Amino acid sequence: MAEVWRARHYGAAGFERTVVIKKMHPKLTSNDDFIRMFIDEAKLVVGLRHANIVQVYDLGAVDEAYFIAMEYVFGKDLLQLLIRCSELKLRVPETLAVYIATEFLKGLALAHSATDERGRGLGVIHRDVSPSNILIGYDGAVKIGDFGVARALNTGRKGKKSSTEGKVGYMSPEQVSGEVLGPASDLFCAGIILYEMLAMNRLFRGKTDLETVMLLRACDIEPALAKLPPDTSPALLEILRRALAREPRDRYPDAGAFSDALLDHLFDEKTRVAAQDMGRFMKSVFAKEMEEEESRHNLIDRKIERTPSIMESLRQRPRPMGMLGVTQSERSVVWSSRSRFRLRDRDGDVVGPMGLDTLRQRVRQDGLAVAHRVSVDDSTWLDPRDLPGLLGLSAEGKEPDFRGTLGRFDFSRLLYRYAACHADGRMTLSCEERQKEIYWRHGRPEHVTSNLRGELLGEYLVDRRLVSRETLERAFESLDDYAGHLGDALVQIGAITPHALFDVLSRQMTTKLLEVFGWPGGEYAFYSGERARTQIVPLETTAYALITQAVERRLTLDELKDHFIHREDQIFRRLRHRRLTAADLRLSTKKLRIFNAISDAESILDQFGRLVSIPGVDEADVYQVLFLMERLEFARFEPPA
Repeated sequence: MAEVWRARHYGAAGFERTVVIKKMHPKLTSNDDFIRMFIDEAKLVVGLRHANIVQVYDLGAVDEAYFIAMEYVFGKDLLQLLIRCSELKLRVPETLAVYIATEFLKGLALAHSATDERGRGLGVIHRDVSPSNILIGYDGAVKIGDFGVARALNTGRKGKKSSTEGKVGYMSPEQVSGEVLGPASDLFCAGIILYEMLAMNRLFRGKTDLETVMLLRACDIEPALAKLPPDTSPALLEILRRALAREPRDRYPDAGAFSDALLDHLFDEKTRVAAQDMGRFMKSVFAKEMEEEESRHNLIDRKIERTPSIMESLRQRPRPMGMLGVTQSERSVVWSSRSRFRLRDRDGDVVGPMGLDTLRQRVRQDGLAVAHRVSVDDSTWLDPRDLPGLLGLSAEGKEPDFRGTLGRFDFSRLLYRYAACHADGRMTLSCEERQKEIYWRHGRPEHVTSNLRGELLGEYLVDRRLVSRETLERAFESLDDYAGHLGDALVQIGAITPHALFDVLSRQMTTKLLEVFGWPGGEYAFYSGERARTQIVPLETTAYALITQAVERRLTLDELKDHFIHREDQIFRRLRHRRLTAADLRLSTKKLRIFNAISDAESILDQFGRLVSIPGVDEADVYQVLFLMERLEFARFEPPA
C-alpha cells in the first residue's frame, strides 16, 4: 500500500534529522479511497502529540504521489523482536512484556481521548493494533504507529461499521462480526499482544483467515491461558482475562485503566522497569543487527550526500524484466511445482496464470468443472486427465465404497441416512452435466463443490451483487498470494469483510445442497474416509433441518401429490424413531401441530380432512409434513387390513 524510505531532513544553519518517508505506492495514486485514507492518517496523527506515538511532521506530494514525513525510530518493531527471540529460543521477560504493553497503551490512551482544536472529542480508534505497528527503539522507547486505518468518529465516516482493515489475527470479536467499533476493540488487540509476548505463540491463528475469524468469534481463551508459563502471575492472568473478554463492556473502561492495572501489578510484584532495561534487552538481542544497520546507514548517508536528486534516481531505476513464456507442443508438455497454469471451464472462461498449489486449491474448492481444460506454461489447452497427478486428487482411479442411482425423491432419504449413520467421507452426485461433491464429517455435510457456474463462489457473489465483476477479476489476479483461496483474496483487497464471507460461504453451501433436491434423478458414489482439503465453513443447520428447508422451498405441491398418488388409501403407519425427534426437523409451530395430529394407523384419505382443518394449515403444509415423515422414516405405508 505504501513504500517506506529512510531520509534526511536538512534545515537552516546545518540543522538536520533523520526521518521516515511513507510514500504512496505508484499503483494506488489513482485510487481515491486510498488517497483519502492516506491523507486522513496524516491529518489525524499530526495532532496526536505523545512520547508513545510515532510523530508525523509533514504531508506532501511529488508527481501526484502523496507522502508523509514521520519520526524515525532506530530499532525494531515488536514482531521482529518476537521472531528474533524465537530464533534464539528466548522468552521476552514478563516484566518487559508488561512494560511494552503499558507504554503503547499510554499512546492509545492519548489517541482515544484526543480532541480537535475546539476541544471536541475525536473518538479515534486505531483498528490495527498489532506487533508490527509497535516500534521499540534500541534506547528502549516504545511507540505505536501506523494509524493508516484509524477512524475518527466525528469525520464524514461516522458510525461506519467495522471492516477488514487491519490484520485478521489482531481483531476483536466485534470487528470480525462487522459491528460498530469503540476503543474497547483496540484494548482487546492490546490484550492479544500481551498474551503473545508472554506465550511466545499466536493466540488466534487458524489455517486460513476464515478459520481465524471463527476462532475470534468464539473467543475461547481459557485453553490458551492454560498454556502460559507456569510462573505467570495469577494477577496477570486475571488482567488478560478482562482485556480479552468477548463482550466490550466486560473489558477495561479505557486504555488508561488497562495500563494502570499493569503498573499496579508491577508495583505489587515490587518490580521497577524503565526504558534503560528495555534498551539493554534490545541491544543484547540485536547486537549484530545494530552494528550492520549503523554501517549500512552510514553508507547510505554518504550516497545521499553525493546524489543531487533522489526522486530522479528513483524514476530512472530499471524495472525487473518478466519471465518469457515458452510455448510447447501437446506432446512435449511437462509440468513441475514451478510451472504456471491457466484453467478454462466448460463455458470458456479462463483464469490464471497461477501456481500449482493455487490450481489444486481451486479444484478442491470448486470442483473439477473449473479445470475442464488446463494450459501449462502457455501450452495449448489440454485435458487434465492427460497429465496424471496434476490435480492432486486423492481419489484419482479409486473405486467408491458405495454407489447407486437416485430417483426424483430419493435425495432426501439419502441425505438423512448418511447423516444418521454419522458418515465420514466424500459423496459424488451427478445428473447429466451437473456434478457435485459433498464432504461428510461425523454425519454433517462440511463442504460442497459444484460444477454449476452460478454456484462457484465468484459467480455467486457477483450474481447477488456482493462484489462487482471487476473486483472479482482483481481478486483472481492475486490468487497466488493467498494459496488459491478466493475468499481470502477478496478479504485482503477489501471487497468483503471476514464475517460477511463467513455468512456467504455458509449460504452458498446451503444453496448447492438445496439445488440437488430439484434433480429428476441421478447417480451417487461414496468414498469413505476422504476429507476436504480446503477451508471449512460449518453449515449453519443440520442435514435434517436442511431437508425440511428443501421440502418447503424446492418441492411444489403438485410434486408432493405425485409422490403420494395411488397410496392415499394405504395405512400411514407411524414409527417410533430411534435416532430423531420432531425437534430435529426444525418444524414451524403449525407443522409441528400437524406432525403431532397424524394418527397412528389411518390412511391419508381418512385423516386428510381433519389435518387441513387445523387453524392456519393448508394442504401444502400437510403434504410437506407427510413427505418428511415418510422420507425420514417417522412413518411408512402399509397395505390396508
